[in-house]
Parts: sequence; C-alpha cells; structure tokens
Amino acid sequence: MALARPYPSEALIAQKRLHNFLARATARDRRIMEQTPYVAVQAYELTAGEVPWLSHRIGFGKIRAVSHYANDFAETSNVPVKFLILFDHRTERLVSPDGVLVIDTPSRGTIGKFGGFRAVYAGTGWW
Repeated sequence: MALARPYPSEALIAQKRLHNFLARATARDRRIMEQTPYVAVQAYELTAGEVPWLSHRIGFGKIRAVSHYANDFAETSNVPVKFLILFDHRTERLVSPDGVLVIDTPSRGTIGKFGGFRAVYAGTGWW
C-alpha cells in the first residue's frame, strides 16, 4: 500500500461514485456505515508495472498481494492495483488529500483498513 495525490479528474470520478454508492445503499450498507464515517471509493485502476517500484516490492513480499499469490507470480507487473480515495460519507468531503494504492481489497460493502483509516469499501460505487 502506498499514498498518492489524485488528479482533479480522479477526485471528481470518485466523488460521483461515492454519490452513486450512497444513493443505492441498502439498510445493511447503512448499518455498516454507522460503524465508520469513512468510505473508500475506487478512482482508477492501473497495473503494478505502472508504478516503478511496486513490482519489485511485490516480488519480494514487501507489499501484500494475497489474492495474487495463487497465480503465476513470475510477472508481477501485471498485478492490478486500485487507486482509492477516502471520503467522509456524512460530509462527502475527502478524509485526506492523498489517495491509497491497494492490491487486495475486501468485499464491496465491508470494512477494511486503507492508509491507516477504517473505511467501508465501495469499489466503483456499483456502476
């Protein structure tokens, strides 16, 4: 996991996805959101090869990539990486100016830890 600043276009996409997630939230989703005010929204997806140091760190086990250990791990540059932006769902504002690069994510609608924050994982907001 690493931190990165989102481009304005990525922040805008993530905010639209947050709105979509909140608009479609079920009673179960709302109960889970009562446990934490934060929601992690996917703004972009890239590959580990697009981040110069990431493939090397995955290959040496310094970055958690549990969902990819069962695959042929010889080519770490093709591992998908999600760029998540965290919002406070009560105010719909950014929790931090930085987003988080993540390989392993929990199931959509469950709580995970992202960049030191506990947040509900919204994925792409059900688009």
